[in-house]
Amino acid sequence: MFYLANTSLSYGQVTWNTFEEKRGLFSIQLPSNWNLTEMKGDQAFAPIDYMFQYNSQDNSFAWVELMISEPLYTNTRAALDSYISEYQQFDDFNQLLPIECNINALDNSTACFLLSSQQLEGELKRNVLNMVSISPNGVQTDIVFITSSNVFNQLLPVGEFIIKSLNMNTSKISQELKEEAIENLQVEIPAIPPAKDTVSSTPSKSENIPNGIMNSTSRQQQETFFPEVETFVTSMSQGFGIYNVRTNNLFAPGEDILLYIEPKGFSYETMTDNSNKTLYSINFDADFTISDTNGNILTEQKGISVNNITSHHQNKEIFIPFTITQTSPFPPGNYTITYTIHDENSGNTFTIDKEIVITESQTA
Repeated sequence: MFYLANTSLSYGQVTWNTFEEKRGLFSIQLPSNWNLTEMKGDQAFAPIDYMFQYNSQDNSFAWVELMISEPLYTNTRAALDSYISEYQQFDDFNQLLPIECNINALDNSTACFLLSSQQLEGELKRNVLNMVSISPNGVQTDIVFITSSNVFNQLLPVGEFIIKSLNMNTSKISQELKEEAIENLQVEIPAIPPAKDTVSSTPSKSENIPNGIMNSTSRQQQETFFPEVETFVTSMSQGFGIYNVRTNNLFAPGEDILLYIEPKGFSYETMTDNSNKTLYSINFDADFTISDTNGNILTEQKGISVNNITSHHQNKEIFIPFTITQTSPFPPGNYTITYTIHDENSGNTFTIDKEIVITESQTA
């Protein structure tokens, strides 16, 4: 078990200062020898993203990253499972402790945590502590505490104190998250994990396959890069082939629209690591548009980055979980969503058109 210590700290010339976020979203205590950076644009992993970094005098490193968003998962354990899927692509990934819940809290909300170690190319081995909480009013808080392994034990009490000092104004945060939405939409494409010991589902060959699960044989004869599976699902997929098919295209106002995609025929970029071993990179970008029944484009987003995968193997079992969130509910009616996936390595593209209906009631 991992417990956050209740302690007061003093380190020679180092003093503790309270940082007040400029919009009044949160406050946190930081040592005077740590820098603060607000992550924006392509560098940000969440609408509210701050990094607090230790000023090291050598090649060791440490930082705490605070990420605040609307809930991306139904529960905190599912969020940590997604981190594990992402971390498994790194060399020498080792889960040091099992996921633990209900023994820690982030700003009075119950949190789950995960402790692991990883080896990234060209740097010291790192220890990584992930903590996730989801508040009752719908705010997900992710904290990642990362250090080089050689200073982990030394800086762990500092990281604990920083985390425990977090004080959030969740009502202001909820309002800020709503205002962050672009044209009433948020698109979420989590990191695509290469399949590892997953259960694969085989699409039915029936002509009445729901929601666009495709017969890959006929599709593959016509296209090089194509979606073997593209279907609306009822919840976020936890792995390749692991999904629950949504049996209709009816969505309530404000309901998330979840599309599960299995791309096939993508290309790999080859590179080498420091040991001259071959690595393979997979790289996708995505666009989408939403149109009315007359074909008028109501909103669109282009160049949405889908996290790269770099692996020692040419992974085939890749999936893209694509979420569109109605930050402000759509008016009831019929719409067409056009999804476009770009394979950056080959320059090939495929498009998926999905008809949806936003119902009058709050339950579809």
